[in-house]
Amino acid sequence: EIEAVTGVQTCALPISWEASLQLSDFLCSSSCPPDLNLRGKTVLELGSGTGYLSICCAKYLGAAHVTATDGFDTVMTDLGTNLFINDLQDSPLVSTRELKWGHALLGNEDAVFLEHRSPDTIIGADVTYDAAALPALVATLRDLFELFPKAQVVIASTVRNEETYEKFLGLCRKYRFVFEHLPWRATAPEKQRGPFYETLMPVRICRIAAAGV
Repeated sequence: EIEAVTGVQTCALPISWEASLQLSDFLCSSSCPPDLNLRGKTVLELGSGTGYLSICCAKYLGAAHVTATDGFDTVMTDLGTNLFINDLQDSPLVSTRELKWGHALLGNEDAVFLEHRSPDTIIGADVTYDAAALPALVATLRDLFELFPKAQVVIASTVRNEETYEKFLGLCRKYRFVFEHLPWRATAPEKQRGPFYETLMPVRICRIAAAGV
């Protein structure tokens, strides 16, 4: 299991962290399918926020390289700080990139940069909570699949609103993504060894692939 990443800047953690914490727990658990083992894989994270998941992938899950992305300048600054705290600021294992959902990837510098990395696995935690942002998120997934058709996407969602989550599923169906909910039961609080998280709200983990893959 992953021990707590104590170097990441901490504060009173919002509930949105639970999906990140549970996804890291899932990725190193027996529930994770063997083909989603990140050891030796190239990983792209969407909506990295503090960088918790990217740090876990680089330091504890054996990823060959992780590209941590987010769409906000202030978040990118904090992300860089957290990489520094965790001795990853100059590491060949991690790079950062601003990535605004809904902005076309094909034919611009972002696409060129990402092509050099060719991610095997694209991850995201708590990226589906805002109904207004979902079309942009799914459009970015579509563009990423055009660039990297063999990539697998793993998303962990804290389900606060079933209607919003159903909108996400509907958009995935619109683009004919191959969608699968992965079996996952959060570790009971008394059995957790770190990272520690609450289990009051349901977190669903899904795998998404390009149509026809």
